[in-house]
Amino acid sequence: MADVAPEVLHEIMFFAVSVLFGIGLALGYDVILILRSVVPHNIMMRFAENLIYLIMTGIATFVIVEDWNGGVVRGYFFAGVMLTVLCYKKIMQQHLVVVMSTGIQKAIYLVKKPVKWLGKAVFKPFKKFILFCKTRLTVCIKVFRIRLCKHHKGEG
Repeated sequence: MADVAPEVLHEIMFFAVSVLFGIGLALGYDVILILRSVVPHNIMMRFAENLIYLIMTGIATFVIVEDWNGGVVRGYFFAGVMLTVLCYKKIMQQHLVVVMSTGIQKAIYLVKKPVKWLGKAVFKPFKKFILFCKTRLTVCIKVFRIRLCKHHKGEG
């Protein structure tokens, strides 16, 4: 088998890095989509998330191109990233986002039930105590106001 020139091997590795980078970009955006489905976001939050994602993607792209290829931009790097993202989106994305967000929502539901029940069981005795303290404090404040008004009228 013929030996591959180091330059060609470097370019092949650079393309492989672009494919891995594309997978990382797609997974990173999936994390954002999963968070959006679990925790509702308004349009400004979505815009901010997308802007931060875009800036981080640009910085990561710059670092990879600078580190691997000395800053020389190659078309096949971007082709590798784009093809990987498109293939990932067609094959995996929708399934992963739905499965993960549903799983997280169910896990939250399963954890929320016992925590809510435990909270009620633990704080129920304190609820009566807090109500008692509130009632006594209200009575003390009213008595203080009445005495203060009587004292103030007595001076005039």
